[in-house]
Amino acid sequence: MFPPSLSLLLFLFLPLLAGACPHHTRSSVHTTITKALSALGGEAALQNLTGVIYHVPSHYRSTSLMQSYSPYQADKFIATSGRQEVSFAFDAHRSVKMRIDRWHTIADEWIWSSPTLQPMEYTLVVTPSKACYTKGNNIVFFPREVVGGCVHPTLGKHMYSLAQLMSPSLILQISHSPAATVSENSIHDPTQNITFHLSPRTWLPHTIVSPTAVYRVYNYSATQGVMFPRHFLRLDPETEDVLEDFLVEDITVNPSYPGDFFSSGEGEGEGAAVGEEHSLTQTQLAVFSQNMLSITPYAGRLENMTVTQPLGVKGVYYLAFNDAPGYKQVVVEFEGDDGMVMVADAPPGQSLLVIEWVKRELGKNLTHCWITHHHGDHALGATDFVEAGAKLIIPEVARSFWKRTLPEAELVMISDEKPFRHLDGSVQLTIHWSPNAVHAQDWTYAHITSSFTHNNSSLHGHSNSSSPSRGDKEETVFLADVWFPGQGSDEGVDIAAARQWLLQARRDGVGAEALVLPAHGNPTPLRTLVELTGFD
Repeated sequence: MFPPSLSLLLFLFLPLLAGACPHHTRSSVHTTITKALSALGGEAALQNLTGVIYHVPSHYRSTSLMQSYSPYQADKFIATSGRQEVSFAFDAHRSVKMRIDRWHTIADEWIWSSPTLQPMEYTLVVTPSKACYTKGNNIVFFPREVVGGCVHPTLGKHMYSLAQLMSPSLILQISHSPAATVSENSIHDPTQNITFHLSPRTWLPHTIVSPTAVYRVYNYSATQGVMFPRHFLRLDPETEDVLEDFLVEDITVNPSYPGDFFSSGEGEGEGAAVGEEHSLTQTQLAVFSQNMLSITPYAGRLENMTVTQPLGVKGVYYLAFNDAPGYKQVVVEFEGDDGMVMVADAPPGQSLLVIEWVKRELGKNLTHCWITHHHGDHALGATDFVEAGAKLIIPEVARSFWKRTLPEAELVMISDEKPFRHLDGSVQLTIHWSPNAVHAQDWTYAHITSSFTHNNSSLHGHSNSSSPSRGDKEETVFLADVWFPGQGSDEGVDIAAARQWLLQARRDGVGAEALVLPAHGNPTPLRTLVELTGFD
């Protein structure tokens, strides 16, 4: 309880004190925004913008973090070269529409998905309500003439966020936000969760940040009284790797667009079902789209699932979801006190069904999840397995990646000298990694056998493997992304990569008559790959 005199003073002066801080804050916001708007050419010049076209005739490139060789950096190109026009239209409230007309080549690394490496060419229209491909598509597996249509609403929101971040009118829109705040040389709008970082020398924006994207913009020059950045880099928000890089060589201000220029078309695309929940988050969908991969909502169902036992012994199960045939998995169940049950790989959307199947059919919980490599289509479901209590089996080289990605996960490490090996009375599982791993730095494969007596059919008839020898029993290999048997033509086989793995498999003592269980494709004898690559 305050004394009466102090209570009176507080009653009189607190309203004045309370009003002083907001007034000072709004003054700082106004000053900072005014400097930024002036640096860009002034509020009036920006207000007069009804549209802008960025012409990029030759310098468009993109890279992949999801499909990278290293788990730690974007070291593979998607587009090695390309061109585009990025067109914007603004209404009176500074709401933006964007259209991208893009053509680009595809890097050699993508031969597994597109044997002819035919360039991508498409038109993408993005509005506040939807994002639609009106010409061509961005799915590397699709024929180029197929019109992609509208994307899933969750991905559409991400694409609209990118349109806002690239829009030259965004800072003007934020300047009218009563919620905007400043901190040193930054302007933040909490309503959109967007931040502008300004150069302390020029007061021009140099970095624009949202939760899902970061743009680094620089090399400003004036066009019709407005300062526009000429170089755009889109960075990964976590690693700051460059995902997109384009250089604007010419700018058209206030163009006259045809009436249907920003029309979203009539068709709905592979992920367009409004209101249908997607198994991937907005960030994950953005990664798949960036990598030209399908973003259809996962359609697998337990009741339409096929389970085979390729070794003919209890404990090894090959799982295929007929509604979602893109990804196959192996579950290995061991007898004994430890009750180990391991699943191979973690494709997103499918993981929860595998957990349910193991509980229902085996009456057990999964104890281990082995990730073949860090690429998102094989690893994004790992969170579900970890939450279900499974340990992750990964190579030592990926330890830091998984510590950052899933810090709560318990990791079981393997190396070249120490593969993961587990066995019971009928089955042995060995997971191998090599310092010269094919496809990805942390790429691994599994060799599963049903007995441990002498084997006479190893690749090239010899092996320096320290694994226990096997008899004339069946053996199988679970393999991801090196071979896609039964999926497309043999033209898509990367012969060099396949031979590189066959050299490793020979060293590891894999038999030439082993059955390959692919993550993508259909079970096929290893002998077929041996003959296809001239390895015999």
